[in-house]
Amino acid sequence: MLEPELVNTVNPNTPIDMPNLLEKQIKKGKSVSIFPIHEYWLDIGRIKEFESAHDSFSNGFTLDD
Repeated sequence: MLEPELVNTVNPNTPIDMPNLLEKQIKKGKSVSIFPIHEYWLDIGRIKEFESAHDSFSNGFTLDD
């Protein structure tokens, strides 16, 4: 979940990943909060990662594995 103020700092059609976005905010002295998760997580922010995840799920991978 992101504050609209943070989303509006990114120029339209400009690729940026979450670590860089948050690092920029920290450098500006802005407050950044996180919520740790311990569940399975898979980053699909790049097409190669998305395709890998798709293949894994298509071949019977489940979150319960």
